[in-house]
Amino acid sequence: MLEIHLAIPELDGLLRALERHEAILNDALREGMDMALAAAEEEIVDRTPVDTGNLRDRITSRVEGAGRSIRGIVEVNNILYARWVEEGTRPHIIEARNGRALAFQPGAAAFRIGSRRPQYRIQRGRRAGKLIGRRGPGTMIIVRRVRHPGTQGAHMFRDGAQAAEPRIRSAFAAATRRGLRRLAGK
Repeated sequence: MLEIHLAIPELDGLLRALERHEAILNDALREGMDMALAAAEEEIVDRTPVDTGNLRDRITSRVEGAGRSIRGIVEVNNILYARWVEEGTRPHIIEARNGRALAFQPGAAAFRIGSRRPQYRIQRGRRAGKLIGRRGPGTMIIVRRVRHPGTQGAHMFRDGAQAAEPRIRSAFAAATRRGLRRLAGK
């Protein structure tokens, strides 16, 4: 294969100028992405339900790539139940493992207001659950399996991203304006 190398100083100068402009535009895009991710992460964290705070503390954001392939990611690190909190769960059965038992205290919602009768049923017979204590708040229930009614999703990522959309658009618009001013030398 024949290779020809030509030195054209004007073209080299033009290529250096384009590279400089590309760097300015990439910096502006990165700046916009950083601001957009901060807005999205803030909205998502604000909508995340808090029990221990562990889920909320593990929400992070990062930027990958550059130029046209840049992308921003808001994610939860190392929390297996995050998807269930976001999307909810269907009704399902929870069974004790290794022949053991499940023990839990039902929440106040499990009891009718003004009544000591629970709104759940204790099975009778061979697979019966045991009540420990009186029926009412503070009652401990021990069973081998439970029919969990499922949970509603918090949809903190979906709703947080929607709520952050105006701020995300504003962040990219501002970063674009700053990048164009830098290109113009102002």
